[in-house]
Amino acid sequence: MRLNKEELDQIHKLIREGNSLNEIANKLSRSKTTIYYHFRKIKGSTYSNINLNQLEDEAWGDFLGLFAGDGNYFKTKTYNYRIYIFFGPDQQYIHKEVKILLTNLFKKTPSEGRRVNVLYLYYCSKELIELMKEYLDWDQMRDKTYTVHLKKRAYSAAFKRGFLRGNIDSDGYISKNRIEFASVSPLLIQDISQFTKDMGFKFSYTLRVDSRPNRKDMHIVNILKSDHKLFLNVISPRKIGGANAPAGIRISEC
Repeated sequence: MRLNKEELDQIHKLIREGNSLNEIANKLSRSKTTIYYHFRKIKGSTYSNINLNQLEDEAWGDFLGLFAGDGNYFKTKTYNYRIYIFFGPDQQYIHKEVKILLTNLFKKTPSEGRRVNVLYLYYCSKELIELMKEYLDWDQMRDKTYTVHLKKRAYSAAFKRGFLRGNIDSDGYISKNRIEFASVSPLLIQDISQFTKDMGFKFSYTLRVDSRPNRKDMHIVNILKSDHKLFLNVISPRKIGGANAPAGIRISEC
């Protein structure tokens, strides 16, 4: 919905008072995607200069699926907010394809780098982090991997298709005989199970118990072999074009 003159005047006032995009959205009871264009036009370009206006459902779901699996964010010592997506050293193909996805989604090419055996793409944007937190939640006192999940599940088929693609490419596994999602977050696996069911794929669930000290049990959603071809045709994962690198790659700081 379009913002009226009274709302635009209020945005002017709230910006002058030092309110953030998130605070303004809450005070106006509007989504950040609705007011972002006007916020940036009034305030001027932010340091991130990425476009969060009118994000396409499937690509946005894809990005969130990737982040839920192999992403993280940090605040640097200079108060820059960085959102990372990580890749294994043998995931160059997926890295290249995700770079194209992000460039098209946010209308800006992400920065990239390498540390030891980790490739990564990242953006600097506090506004993007705030928007992501409207969709994803996790225990801020623990590693994101253990508790990350979607705040709700009522999304379009395009969003669900994108989210499944992003997650299978980050924390999933695809081979000739096996297609599976894997996570130590039970809530994330519940999201994936629901989306898999909504998209019409037959699947099974397995809890893989790890008896080793300080290890978490793994939750597995396995696409039944009879639906492998359907899954690949509908979801179009990037992983079939590149390597299946081990999941769970992390770095600890900016």
